[in-house]
Amino acid sequence: MKSNPLTRSFHKLIDDNAGNTTVTMAMVIIILMAMCGIIIDLGVMVEHRARLYSASMAGAHSSIDSYDVEILEREGVIELIPEVMVPKISSYLTANLEDAWVDSVELVPERHDCVRIITKCKVKPVFMQLFGVDEKVMKVDLFLTVYPD
Repeated sequence: MKSNPLTRSFHKLIDDNAGNTTVTMAMVIIILMAMCGIIIDLGVMVEHRARLYSASMAGAHSSIDSYDVEILEREGVIELIPEVMVPKISSYLTANLEDAWVDSVELVPERHDCVRIITKCKVKPVFMQLFGVDEKVMKVDLFLTVYPD
């Protein structure tokens, strides 16, 4: 039985295992590089969130320490505390992070000794831009007791 040269070369190609390891390793390397990129981006986001939290707390504590809360409470202007805190927190945020801002500072309605501070910052993940994620907004929500009970 005569065989076709095309059929012979096709069977030879199928039976030959040379190069399988190279192709497998190339696929594994691509997958590992993608995983490393995602892990690095997640690490950058966690680091930005920690810096946002630290700057928010430092600004809040600094603004509370710089004003006598008992005098504000005695004169009935405890509601002014959020307005007093915003510039101080903003200065701490801009000193520590590029794209950070104070979203809101408000007194907690149920408790008049507690302030809710919401701060946000933008993070630009490098690897995730390949998947269409240009920037991510990180949010920190703090509750701070203004004066002890």
